[in-house]
Amino acid sequence: MCPFRSEDKTKDAGYAQLCLSKYLDEAQIRKPAMKRVIIATDGGRQHFKLFQNMHFMSEQHILRGLKLWWLFFQSYHGEAVTSPTVCCRFAMSCKEQCSVMRIRPIAGKGPADGGGNWLKSALALACLAGVSISNVYEVFMYALRNLVNNKTTSNFNEGRYYYYVTLYELAEYRSRMPAEVKGSLNIQPGKTDGTGWFFWASTDTAGQLVQRRTACTCDACYDNAFDSCSEKDHDQLQDAWFNEPRVNELTVSTATQGKSLKECRRSAKTAKRDDVMAIRAGEINERTHVNDESVAGLVDVDGSDSDFWLCVVVERFTTVLEAAGKTVEGKHLQRKDEYLVVQWLELIEGGNGREYELCDARDCIWELSAILPVKKLGRYTLPSSERMMHKARQPYQLTQVAKKALDALA
Repeated sequence: MCPFRSEDKTKDAGYAQLCLSKYLDEAQIRKPAMKRVIIATDGGRQHFKLFQNMHFMSEQHILRGLKLWWLFFQSYHGEAVTSPTVCCRFAMSCKEQCSVMRIRPIAGKGPADGGGNWLKSALALACLAGVSISNVYEVFMYALRNLVNNKTTSNFNEGRYYYYVTLYELAEYRSRMPAEVKGSLNIQPGKTDGTGWFFWASTDTAGQLVQRRTACTCDACYDNAFDSCSEKDHDQLQDAWFNEPRVNELTVSTATQGKSLKECRRSAKTAKRDDVMAIRAGEINERTHVNDESVAGLVDVDGSDSDFWLCVVVERFTTVLEAAGKTVEGKHLQRKDEYLVVQWLELIEGGNGREYELCDARDCIWELSAILPVKKLGRYTLPSSERMMHKARQPYQLTQVAKKALDALA
């Protein structure tokens, strides 16, 4: 049983990959004979069934010399250990002498669900006994000190390994992920293929994976010789091999997350009025052709207290249509230039480092590559009249999760 604890609640592909990486690092020390990793999850598109994870599998195969299989089952909600709210609370089990490690979240009522209930019961008893447990880290430390050893080796939670995933680790890992991963084949059910693909296997070639409709445990397939599957002659549908293996070639962008123009532009287009955005600290509005992918990043401002600035969207993403161009907030824009207008938030001195107040300065942002596409920065309602402009307002509070993500990307 391997619960992962973190204050971060964005259970995305980055979170899943980092949890798996942490476990594999220690598992290879405990089980040096391990040659294969079998992962069984639901088909959640938010955190599991993604091209990003196919890329992760390929990387791990090359890096660790392990064969990776990923099996997908039907998606559950709420009760499953693979639901978005508790994704990656994997139930991992394997005898020490085995060469195969199975990572198997059990949906519904099963061993993994029982493991979670057992842990919650142990924590509840500790609190009743007077132990102070008030946050995620204290949960992790109590489990590490008191819930590791087991008197028996016959029950489902005989092996207990606890992990704490920090906000900075997650932010740093996500910032290094490729901005975009594409495949030569579809991985989701399409109009002409309603069954989908529920099995992936890594190969010795970087960026190349095999996908099939279902897994097969014949000797040939177990050795990754899928074309020699013993079930081939018996698995025919309309004179075609139903579970025929197909090679999916991945194309991985060189830009990392948060620094590709495509991702920054997508963030700009979805921003609404009063949304809080982050801008990479630099000499904005002073360069030409900065929306070109080949142009280097912005130049840092000397003496800047932060690697990013915060602002509130005043005017949403707009494209200049006038042939002669137009002037916005003192900046002359040409036809087809894309921009948005923002009002800056200023860091409050002497605060906790995450409190901001609205200032009067507005600016036109047309270098979309300056935007840091970090989600969940929230909203800060701009005053709608001159009368409300002088009314005392609560400062904007930047969450710790968002600050870690911004620091890593900036």
